Amino acid sequence: MARRPLTPGERVRLTGDFLRNTGQQAGGEGFSVWTVRPCPCPLCKTGRFVATNERSYDDPDHPRHIAAGNLERCR
Repeated sequence: MARRPLTPGERVRLTGDFLRNTGQQAGGEGFSVWTVRPCPCPLCKTGRFVATNERSYDDPDHPRHIAAGNLERCR
């Protein structure tokens, strides 16, 4: 069954599998929640990444992008 794409306005968090696989079971990232923002960039147009309401670490003028496969919707 295909996953429904993430859309602007949805609240998301990192998946437990991603946190476990990257050794982040303890720490703040597991508690972080973001809101998906609209973004016309090539990364977001593919649907493989989404822009969030957090600023990018590399360029504070742009939103942080996270791979959609590493995110789940908050309930």
